[in-house]
Amino acid sequence: MTDPFSAAQFTDAINYLSLKAAPEEDDEKPWRFNRMVSFLRKPLIIAMENGIETIFWGIRHLVQSIIYLSDQLHSGRFRSPEGAAVRGILGGLANERGQRLVADVLNKLDLSGLIMDKEVTIKPGGKLENPKDIGDVDIMLIDPASKVLYSLECKAMSPSRNIREMSGELNKLFGFPPKKGWVQKHMDRHEWLEKHLAEVGAVYHQDLEGFTVRSFFVTGEQLFAPHSLSQDLQLPFVTLYDFAKKGNRVLTAH
Repeated sequence: MTDPFSAAQFTDAINYLSLKAAPEEDDEKPWRFNRMVSFLRKPLIIAMENGIETIFWGIRHLVQSIIYLSDQLHSGRFRSPEGAAVRGILGGLANERGQRLVADVLNKLDLSGLIMDKEVTIKPGGKLENPKDIGDVDIMLIDPASKVLYSLECKAMSPSRNIREMSGELNKLFGFPPKKGWVQKHMDRHEWLEKHLAEVGAVYHQDLEGFTVRSFFVTGEQLFAPHSLSQDLQLPFVTLYDFAKKGNRVLTAH
């Protein structure tokens, strides 16, 4: 029977799961949440005993660590050093969560009478042609009856649990100069749609003259940011729960 892992892979796994020096200064502080060197993430302790390297571990703690790591990976909270190879995998998991959220939102809407498209790129050679790549509209809905084009940005974000995560949430959403946040990036697309309704109409074979563009930021869970900055939000924040409860009325209530 062939071993599923090579000796090198096994050694790498043991080293990764063992407590070592913190890669970042903040990870040395035991009061910090979600540290890369927490005992939950590193359930093995390697020590020298009589000149022999010995690994200390407990079955219950190892099982708890597996559960914790799985939750971290699938919730988007897993932290890794800059440039780590795992970041590509984390990006793929984030895309999967986003696609599930888009599908869930569409399942809660009555699309009859609407023109729907998703992942509408605005870039050179994109669905909507533009000299500069400004991203994509996750869900675009055109309502000919009410003359409204809805542009929905969907982010499957995990809600903040402490002050540091709240700060990270705010930075992701609203940016930190000179870096733009997700909200401003979507508002750039919103403004592009307002200025290029004729081009959008040509793609979807509709006359969009006189149409209004309305944007929404959609999350799977309720976030901290909309409550802390309710007076300064550039667009409405809504959740999947809102669509489950109100359906299309979510779009017309704002």
